Amino acid sequence: LARVTDAAGNRGVASSAYAATVDTTAPTTTAAVTAITDDVGIVTGTVASGGVTDDTLLGVSGTLSTSLAAGETLRVYDGSTYLGTAAVSGTTWTYADTRTLSHAQAVSYTAKVMDAAGNLGTAGTAYTATVDTAAPTTTAAVTAIADNVGSITGTVATGGVTDDTALVTTGTLTASLGAGETLRIYDGSTYLGNATVTTTTWTYAD
Repeated sequence: LARVTDAAGNRGVASSAYAATVDTTAPTTTAAVTAITDDVGIVTGTVASGGVTDDTLLGVSGTLSTSLAAGETLRVYDGSTYLGTAAVSGTTWTYADTRTLSHAQAVSYTAKVMDAAGNLGTAGTAYTATVDTAAPTTTAAVTAIADNVGSITGTVATGGVTDDTALVTTGTLTASLGAGETLRIYDGSTYLGNATVTTTTWTYAD
């Protein structure tokens, strides 16, 4: 509280008390990042920690060792950069990273519990990923469809006809596939499956 005192020592009316409690104890509840979610492109779902993603607007989720106490919040970080506060339900939480990430940008998500006094708990193990939005430069060509049924067998000319109902398609690549790359086969816009690749040649049995 406060009151005015004059030169003679007379004191005015005291103000209302303004109370506060010192709290320097960090929260004991810990938070773990358990998933980064990719919902863009042909490969979606949970991105493994240390993996790659083509999603530039990532969702992060995780767990808490116990429910948050009154006044506590969960703060999400990328490295040492504070991003925002997670939405918490019981002992699970989610956070949508609102930044538009760029190609080759690496993220390292952690989360810390903060109490009403601003004390921060301990961060768990970082969950990392790298954004990759660059398309592969290797190109694939379909060079043959094989007909192995009936009296006319061999390579079916492009635009031709065949009586084989279980076709084998083959082709070439301009270069060997890089680490993590696969060759996907399509019929029009319909994805059929992945080809078997040997260096710069490939086969696919429909």
